[in-house]
Amino acid sequence: MSDGPHRSLPLKSHWKPVAERASKDAWSISDVAEATSRALERDLREVPIRSLRRILGVGPETSLFAQDGDAVVAELDRARIECRGSAIGNAAIDGAIQAVLEGDRGEMACQRGLQYALDRDFRSHSRSIEEHYQRKAGDRSARHMRDRLAAVGGRCDFGDIARRHSQTDVQASRAPSLVRRTGIDDGPAMPL
Repeated sequence: MSDGPHRSLPLKSHWKPVAERASKDAWSISDVAEATSRALERDLREVPIRSLRRILGVGPETSLFAQDGDAVVAELDRARIECRGSAIGNAAIDGAIQAVLEGDRGEMACQRGLQYALDRDFRSHSRSIEEHYQRKAGDRSARHMRDRLAAVGGRCDFGDIARRHSQTDVQASRAPSLVRRTGIDDGPAMPL
């Protein structure tokens, strides 16, 4: 017997703890949001953040000569080569292009692009998890998963993650892994 549908989830391994925590009420929404934030930060490794910063003129890489919006958009489009096949990478570029077309430049455009990518990535993975639970565990589990993930979406601060990664002094660091709670006193917090 399986420990749950999260084990056979056809997503990257760092999304399985999100599904596992969201499927069980013993895990608080904060615990699920923590796992989700870690999974999203891990997915951000596929985004060519340094290229986005350079193209958008973030920090010391700011050009002395301001480029017009069309030139920036064309250069952003060429940056897709660095993230070929990556949905989150292409979404970040799409978001940055939209920000540039609306008049943003620099750190704000980079942040908006990353925030858009994080939101799309979360929604895409949420749908995949819900559909998997629908197939493997039925309607009730899928509805429960949808409700929990919707609550997590309201709790996760995509803007904060995007802000941290769009700043010039922040390197694209590895997202710390989740601490596995295995002891008798290490489980999810008990509701009072």
